[in-house]
Amino acid sequence: MIISAVYTGIIILINIRQQKYLTLKALLSLKYPLHPSRGTNSFMKYRYIIRIAAGIILIMATVFIHNAIAIYQFSQQNQTRVADCAIVAGAGVSGKTPSPVFQARLDHAIWLYQQHIVRALVLTGGYGAGATVSDAAIARQYVLEKGIPAKAIFIEERSTVTRENIRYAKQILRQQQWRTALLVSDPLHMLRLKTIAQDNGIDSRSSPTRSTRYKSWWAQTRFLLRETFYYSGYRLLRYMPVQNNSITP
Repeated sequence: MIISAVYTGIIILINIRQQKYLTLKALLSLKYPLHPSRGTNSFMKYRYIIRIAAGIILIMATVFIHNAIAIYQFSQQNQTRVADCAIVAGAGVSGKTPSPVFQARLDHAIWLYQQHIVRALVLTGGYGAGATVSDAAIARQYVLEKGIPAKAIFIEERSTVTRENIRYAKQILRQQQWRTALLVSDPLHMLRLKTIAQDNGIDSRSSPTRSTRYKSWWAQTRFLLRETFYYSGYRLLRYMPVQNNSITP
């Protein structure tokens, strides 16, 4: 459904670009400056700026569409295999309970443990605004109640964005001398999560949730557009410090 929406968007974008191209072509074919009083040089400069702006917009649109397709294609992959641990990306809480999206991720991680695919869970998530308990601590209580032994649960409570989820989880992996990890999140989140883990030197595989709370066409499309924006931002600013990068949660 999502890939259909993406391709539909491409067709619409192409049509829009064609219309804009015709308009731009007509504009650039004018023989006289729009503002004769400013002279031919001013008009030529204006036309040059339009060409540059059109080129930049075209490049940005192409990159955005390419990334959206890549995110969707990767969301269809399931690389689940035996690993030392599962790193669960945080997704917020509601009061003292993990959000529905977070619960789906935790349930998948619990299943991985119960199937002996991983031997430990690394739960991520810091403190929300005004919170006295971290998201990871609430997640820990949730998986404890589901029968996961305390010795198999590890939490990091400092992260607020995906980059920090991976950054601080890596410290736990190093302390425990674990070499491999499965990444657990929603399917459309997996490419960004996997890319960040790879950039942090973690030997990881994607293990997307088997179901998602983003079920409607509109919800999935919004999630895809959001992920495309953040993934594109991360690829552009990946080597900047986390605290200075506000567009790559």
